[in-house]
Amino acid sequence: MTTYFISRHPGAVEWATRQHLHVDHVLPHLHPAQVQPGDTVIGSLPVNLAAQVCAKGAAYWHLSVELPAELRGRELSADDLEQLGARLQPFDVMPLTLRESELRQAQAMVARFVLPGVSLADELIADRRTENARDELE
Repeated sequence: MTTYFISRHPGAVEWATRQHLHVDHVLPHLHPAQVQPGDTVIGSLPVNLAAQVCAKGAAYWHLSVELPAELRGRELSADDLEQLGARLQPFDVMPLTLRESELRQAQAMVARFVLPGVSLADELIADRRTENARDELE
């Protein structure tokens, strides 16, 4: 199992070194064909590449940093990354089918109208029981 750190930024590579990460290969770009099941890929990959890594059975750890607008486009040092609270977060990235995406959108729209802690399934079951009880009385 191989661990890759993917970054073309010297500051990110230095940050990783300071974190004492066990890394087998530091690369400026990832070619998904080299990734094998059980490997670990660390970096800030585009979402389509991260999905390919995960689809191969490898772990993807994202180098996350809350970057203020004024620092975007600027080369950051390891010190900058430390001050900004850079951290590694594991992700499991996979593309959705159109149907899955539409279903999630519909669920999000409905969720806006449901109070926290309320189960729509429990509400439906309670309504059905009430209707059944009424029908039995008639």
